[in-house]
Amino acid sequence: MRKSKMWPKMQSGEVVKCAMLHSNDHRLVELACISGFDCLWICNEHTANDWSKIETMILAAKAHDTDILIRTERGSYSQLIKPIELDATGIIIPHCMSYEDAKEIQKITRFAPIGLRPLNSIGADSDYLTTGLNDYIDHANSEKKVVVMIEDIEVVPDIERICALDGIDMLLYGPGDYSQSVGDIGNFTTNREVLDLYEQIPKLAAKHGKMAGVVCSWDNCGDLIDMGYNFLNIAVDLVGLGSYYRDSIEKFNAITDSRK
Repeated sequence: MRKSKMWPKMQSGEVVKCAMLHSNDHRLVELACISGFDCLWICNEHTANDWSKIETMILAAKAHDTDILIRTERGSYSQLIKPIELDATGIIIPHCMSYEDAKEIQKITRFAPIGLRPLNSIGADSDYLTTGLNDYIDHANSEKKVVVMIEDIEVVPDIERICALDGIDMLLYGPGDYSQSVGDIGNFTTNREVLDLYEQIPKLAAKHGKMAGVVCSWDNCGDLIDMGYNFLNIAVDLVGLGSYYRDSIEKFNAITDSRK
């Protein structure tokens, strides 16, 4: 059963680099792995990905021994555990709204004695039970990572209690939705509440031995490292492709315009 490679890096003080994919092509997964990312973040919250595509992307990442996290939909318990059973490194759960919500996530995603995750012991995450059941349960509770997104004003008073929960491994800050939650949508740079939470999350996570992550830009990447973030998403597939397409058009137009 595969172990996470990025978690030991973060625990030793390294900052890991992640790429987010909104597309569902396994070739882009392989390209990101070959390029040197520590982790891939596959979005199943805002996209039309289907499970067979997600399974193929997980297999592509595993072929390159690269960690892969699936951002889930919110809904039934199976939407949370299915990516784990397909042998993703872990899951990213959007909009954790309270301590009680985090406790329910803990219950669904962890086996006893931590939670009450439904037991299916013959999937890819158990190596199809070629090892013993107890080894599988221990591996699942320790190696499958559960990341909750902090992106709503309602959850702020509960952040430290969430950090203290066994089985919650990382807090991932979502400043976009949080800026909307505090009534200043899109203001990531000057809104005091948004900036304060940038600083609060890594401090509370570190206090309880947990990791802290966020999406960054080149403008704030260094500041976020200094704040103590362990996990930075530094690339998005569609942003990169869009930039390449626009640059190609601009260069082509410059060549053709010079010949008019």
